[in-house]
Amino acid sequence: MLKTKKSFETSVGIYSHTCQKQSTQAPYTQKLKTLHFVYGGGTGSTRRVVDLCKAHQKDQIFDCYLVFRGQPFDQHIAGELQSLGIGFTCIEGNSPLKIIYKLIKLIRTIRPEAMLSHGYHEHIHGRLAAIIAGVPVIIHVERNIERYNCFNNLLSRFLGLFTQKIVCVSKAVKDFLHTKGLSLQKLVVIYNGFQLERLRPRPVMSMKIAKIR
Repeated sequence: MLKTKKSFETSVGIYSHTCQKQSTQAPYTQKLKTLHFVYGGGTGSTRRVVDLCKAHQKDQIFDCYLVFRGQPFDQHIAGELQSLGIGFTCIEGNSPLKIIYKLIKLIRTIRPEAMLSHGYHEHIHGRLAAIIAGVPVIIHVERNIERYNCFNNLLSRFLGLFTQKIVCVSKAVKDFLHTKGLSLQKLVVIYNGFQLERLRPRPVMSMKIAKIR
């Protein structure tokens, strides 16, 4: 049982409401196709995005597809995604232009109704590709307080004009992005979820604790 299942439900509500608000068609009767773009080097962001897509897959609301930037991730994550029927691929390369070009081609093939870019470089490359490819709903997910240089700060403000929501994992991140000139109306805080079971001592550990007491 997730402690922050409410957080996941909140994010589901934001994404689905934003998608439906942008659509001129009738209300959705099928899953919303979403594309997540994140660094694939096995960081905390990678794990969070995988967990988020797994939760959305169980809710039967979203049809998630993951795009990982950089080196291929570990086989354990690949096995998790394959077992749940979640599509994924890797985009390798150091050139931002090549990454954006590959993303544009992929987006036009998958044709998602929403794209979520997670991470510093990913939110810049991902949103640029999404804008060019014509994705209806663009969401930026920020988990850190990054060191924005002048150019990236201006670029982030520009991309913000085409971004429906900017999800921050804490109030500190929200406040920081606001100081960078991003609109408070687009900034929303959704905390990371975690499994309470991971915090409960295992039976063997419980016996050791009892002996110490």
